[in-house]
Amino acid sequence: MNNTGFKDKNGKEILLGGEVIFEGERYDVIVNDFNKRIVVDSELGQAPLVDVHMLCEVVSV
Repeated sequence: MNNTGFKDKNGKEILLGGEVIFEGERYDVIVNDFNKRIVVDSELGQAPLVDVHMLCEVVSV
């Protein structure tokens, strides 16, 4: 897993390929194949990580 350069609401590093909790749902941290942006992705949709990283919480493994 690679560092995204973003931290969650608790100051933890968000890693590419990791998981975060956002708005009560679990999201994968991936690169969008079409626009090459780092996003949080789930069955509910995607959001750019740059816009939501301070609202996310890293899932501990």
